[in-house]
Amino acid sequence: MTLTGVQAQNDPVKEDAKQVKKDIKKTAKDQKKETKENYKETKAEVKEEVKDDKAKVKKSVNKGAKKVEEKTE
Repeated sequence: MTLTGVQAQNDPVKEDAKQVKKDIKKTAKDQKKETKENYKETKAEVKEEVKDDKAKVKKSVNKGAKKVEEKTE
């Protein structure tokens, strides 16, 4: 079966459309992967910051408790 005039012209367009769809899917997949990696990095950074903040607060509370003990003695 041979392609006639209009069908022959539309065939490359269909191929281009398929390629564009593939490219869009690949880009979306790559972006999803990148977003997931960024989320993990950010989560780890925030976790570390919270840990540091907790240590600072604990140190501050202990310092305050010592001052209170000294004043009450």
